[in-house]
Amino acid sequence: MSQRPPSQSAAAGFASLRPGFCFSPEQDRLLALGWPHLRFVEDRDDANFARPVIAAVTDPDPSPDLRWSRSGAIAMVRTLGLPEVMEISLSSRSLRPEAVRESLNDDPITLPELRQFIQRRMMLPLTGASERHIENFVLLAEALVGSETLATLVVEALEGLDEGVLEATWALPPVVTYTLGFVLLRVPVVAERALRERLQLLFAPYQNMISGRRAAWAGALSHLRALDLVLNGAAAAERSTDRTLRWYLHVSDQPELIRSRVASDLLGFWPDARLVFLGGDEVMCRFGAQLKRMHHPRDVGFFIEQLAPIRSERSLRLMLIAATEGPRQPEGEAWFRLHYMWAAPFLDLIEAGGGIPATRATTLKARLQRGGA
Repeated sequence: MSQRPPSQSAAAGFASLRPGFCFSPEQDRLLALGWPHLRFVEDRDDANFARPVIAAVTDPDPSPDLRWSRSGAIAMVRTLGLPEVMEISLSSRSLRPEAVRESLNDDPITLPELRQFIQRRMMLPLTGASERHIENFVLLAEALVGSETLATLVVEALEGLDEGVLEATWALPPVVTYTLGFVLLRVPVVAERALRERLQLLFAPYQNMISGRRAAWAGALSHLRALDLVLNGAAAAERSTDRTLRWYLHVSDQPELIRSRVASDLLGFWPDARLVFLGGDEVMCRFGAQLKRMHHPRDVGFFIEQLAPIRSERSLRLMLIAATEGPRQPEGEAWFRLHYMWAAPFLDLIEAGGGIPATRATTLKARLQRGGA
């Protein structure tokens, strides 16, 4: 998203707007539009734009960066649009020469180029990449060309795939199709309906095959299963996946199902503000344990960033952990300074309740008072 979100009457995602869920109307709109599954492109000088591109591409499982310079976004899309990016052996992991070249290339991407990049990512595996790389590719491309244009290109690519490719089960290409569900939230309503009608026509011949019985989960999506999830939400997540929580991010009308899946999850899951928006703040009851297992400053920083907009006592309790433990305490403390008038009564209640949370609250209040909150 290289500009402000579309007007409230324009974007399809605003049908799920929840005023007051966040601290500001702007944040409410972002949550309705799929936060944190979006990217912002900023027009700013960035002489070192290749550095974060190379770091993200070479990281086997990068933490999402939501904000990019325009040059960095272009270079990232160009790099991840190559047929292959990495040279990987038992002892090393490095960029191919053509990937190094594209990481330095911030020439504007033409629509024919982007169409080719999208077709590649929907038909070719990408050695050494993760689902986060593919989502980043799609969302940065969206930020560069606009939601409707990007969604249209993905739908056209799906319409051009033969049956064997649509049905094939593989790790990464179907992530493009799954990510389309987030992009559609930001497409104007009329265009979004038209694109969904085209997707329904594409999916219709396979409907009975997918929904007639619960097919065995093979450990990865196909384009058809991803399309089922985008179009059919809860029903698809229940019948077409292993029912882990990452496949419930397009379930917009059954918060109780999401809460049930969170409560029964045994594997642990990456905390996601989208799940909180869809399932209610009760979803965050499991986030504290996940936060305590995070040790990389990058991961904790993203945890704070994505939950920061949510106005909830549960989010406050998570921010209290982040502000008093771990590698990103200054960011957690800054959140309390920003929302001090709202947060202060909750801190008093937590302090009066005793135990470890009370110790955290006392520690944080002392810091805030020293800093003049």
